[in-house]
Amino acid sequence: MSTPKQLTIKKPEIDKCHQLQDVRDHIDELDEQIIPLLCERIQYIVQAAQFKENPADTRRFGRIEAIVTRAKAYASAMGVNEDYIESVYRHLIDESIRQEKNKWLEINAQNDGKIS
Repeated sequence: MSTPKQLTIKKPEIDKCHQLQDVRDHIDELDEQIIPLLCERIQYIVQAAQFKENPADTRRFGRIEAIVTRAKAYASAMGVNEDYIESVYRHLIDESIRQEKNKWLEINAQNDGKIS
């Protein structure tokens, strides 16, 4: 297992919005950055399925708690409510596990049909 990276925190400057459309435009711009990163993240997660021995290995509670703890520390350093980030990350992790488990089942269903 690799050593955890030190958090590098750079608080973004948040523009003061003067109308609702300004807020919406900023959110849309952020979504354009977040969505590709989430797509990249899930592609790595489903790759992990090939390294797991069984479907239960897709849910490692120690790993989950380490990810959530790191996300909450990042949120705290950014001055954002930790509960918000924890909620988002727990949902993200649950969905990631579901997709990884499905990939594991797909890989192993294919392997079951092969003769060694």
